[in-house]
Amino acid sequence: MIEEYADRIWNGESDDSIVDTGMDGKGVRLVAEGLGRWPGFGNVITFETEGELILCDTGSPFSAAKLHEDVRTWSKAPLTTAFYWHGPIGHGFGTAPFEESGPRATIFAHKAVVARFERYVVTNGYNEIITQRHFQAPNLRRPWSWVTPSASE
Repeated sequence: MIEEYADRIWNGESDDSIVDTGMDGKGVRLVAEGLGRWPGFGNVITFETEGELILCDTGSPFSAAKLHEDVRTWSKAPLTTAFYWHGPIGHGFGTAPFEESGPRATIFAHKAVVARFERYVVTNGYNEIITQRHFQAPNLRRPWSWVTPSASE
């Protein structure tokens, strides 16, 4: 699928915007048994193993509801663990709908991710402008809150 998207871009048949991958809205894509990839504004890797669900990166606050819906179509296993690989807006803001429908997952992150989230609050207006330019989305607004990691090292 990514090859088809690259061909469309190369041939001028699709928007080459950083936020248009041509794969949004297609749900969790099966990579291997128990392993999926959810393409979106912040890709999410999903693992289902022994009756539990694990997310690596959790997407953006703008797509959290859709992520939850698509993951629930793919797996009914409870979310037990999530990892925030890093702190940009598309990677650590998608767990809230899972918490509304089940117990809070254990969330792991590098200690710098927590510091980064805290810095976003202090520099919110500045970071909003940077994010709007980076993602070519002039109306994008950053969230002021997030689900704090359970553990960070």
